[in-house]
This record gives sequence, structure tokens and C-alpha cells, in this order.
Amino acid sequence: MPRSRIKPSPVHARNPHRAVGGFTLVELIVSMVLIGLLATTASLIWVNGFSLASDVDADSTNISETRAVLERVSREIREVKYDSTNAVYCITTATASTLTFRKSNAGAAAGAVCGTTDFTVTITNSGSNLNLTYSNVQTSTTPVLTSAVYSFAFSYYDQGFNLLSSPVTIASIHHVKAALTLSSAGGQTVSSTVVYLRND
Repeated sequence: MPRSRIKPSPVHARNPHRAVGGFTLVELIVSMVLIGLLATTASLIWVNGFSLASDVDADSTNISETRAVLERVSREIREVKYDSTNAVYCITTATASTLTFRKSNAGAAAGAVCGTTDFTVTITNSGSNLNLTYSNVQTSTTPVLTSAVYSFAFSYYDQGFNLLSSPVTIASIHHVKAALTLSSAGGQTVSSTVVYLRND
């Protein structure tokens, strides 16, 4: 009896295309998704790093400006004229936002009565500006120490460093505190200084 030859099942038949190298569609999609995730993560890290560097730079600039402004304010306040005849500092206005006082002219004798051989200096906060003006200097615009003020306030203390309540008794002022907060893209910088008035 002749043997019948069994044909291989199509399932077990050798796929002639299987030996060819390459990637399946699923593998390509997974690879593209992973590459996209890595690219997104890298770009976020780069953007955040750049933003952080900008904020640090803005903060550094703010700190420098705050220090410079308070040093200038302190220098001016230290020059408040002292009237030795009446034993009083030549201060005319002392509020939380404005300090007006008299400063001796260059070369003038120390201790002269207020209103003689001197000129007026005004430091005032107006909105986001901190202004410094002199009565003996005429300008077309108000001189601005800084235009980035978030908050500014003067406070006044007596000889024993006790806080003077408003309205301030000008004759009792011996120390002046200036508190300044500047704002920028990086945030806010808070600083303050206390000035001990000279007694010529």
C-alpha cells in the first residue's frame, strides 16, 4: 500500500519573510513615545533651569538696588542739621511716608539755628517711587531713587530707642528707621536700616 505524503500545516509552514531583519510597528511606536517623553523631560529641565537663573539674577539685582537705596537714604538722614541753640534736629515733617529736614550748606558753621545757612531735603514715597529732592536744586523732573517700591515706611525713635507713635513729636526724634521692600520678577526683597542722628 503506497504511503500518503502528509503536507505541512500552513501554521507550521516556514514564513519566507521572517528571516528579514527589522522592527515591528508596535516597536516603532513604543520607541517614538519613549523618545518623545525623553525630549519633553529634557526641555522642561532646560526651561526650568533658565527660569531659575533669571530669578536668581533678578533677586541679586534687587538686593543690590535695595542696599544702594538704603545707603543713600541713611547718608542723607545722617546729615540732618542739629540746632544747638534750641537743642533740636531741624526736621519739619516726619510721617511714615515722608521725611523732610534741613541740611547745612557746604562750609556752614555747625549748630546754627534751623532755617539759616541750610537747605531742605525731602525723602518721600509716592506709589512705586521713592523720591529724593533738594530745595536748592531745580530739576524739571522729580529725582527718583528707585521705581520698584512695593512698600516703604519710616519709623521714629526717641533717645532711649522707644518707638514714637503717630503723630510724631519731632523734638523727640533721635533715631530714624527706614524699611524698604522692592519687587521684581524674581519676587520681593525686604531690608531696613536704622540711622542714629548726629549731635554736632
